Amino acid sequence: MIAFSTLQRDLEGESIHLVTPAGKNLRDLAEPAFNAAQEGVGWSPDSRRIAYSGHSGDGNWAIWTMNRDGSDRRQLTFPTPALPRGSGGDHIGAWSPDGKRLLYSSDNGHGFELWVINADGTGAYRLTAWPGGDSANTWLRSGQIVFAHFKGDEPMPKWYVVRPDGSRLRSLPWFAGGGDPLDWVQPR
Repeated sequence: MIAFSTLQRDLEGESIHLVTPAGKNLRDLAEPAFNAAQEGVGWSPDSRRIAYSGHSGDGNWAIWTMNRDGSDRRQLTFPTPALPRGSGGDHIGAWSPDGKRLLYSSDNGHGFELWVINADGTGAYRLTAWPGGDSANTWLRSGQIVFAHFKGDEPMPKWYVVRPDGSRLRSLPWFAGGGDPLDWVQPR
């Protein structure tokens, strides 16, 4: 299945859809009474759950998870509302390779930083804390996290890799000029 987000038919919000790679069995997982906007999907490694960013119309983006059929929705983060609406909050990045944690970006009013949280919503901690903005991107099977760091008015990010405990931060200069997001396949 392919999961993607798109505008709802009334153009008043976004919702998550599922479809087969052949374009068949399109299914809208929207639950308008629950979330007015849902976007930025990420499959759990076992493909049973989907993580996404969502809000109930107030623009206060939070991290949510749900079963692949749209049931058992759980809000994992509860960010402080930011103005203008929709400018802050939390944005999904990736699942850890073992499916036990999630990587996301959160704006605390001073720019986006990387955060990690357990898949049950406990144990959230900030991974980065430096001027600019960090965009959660990929959690590799090796355990390393790849992310983009935006500084000031620079149009393109600089890329870095770090361990989930914050150690071994290093630059990835060969991605210079690469836009966000990026993803790659790791051969098994």
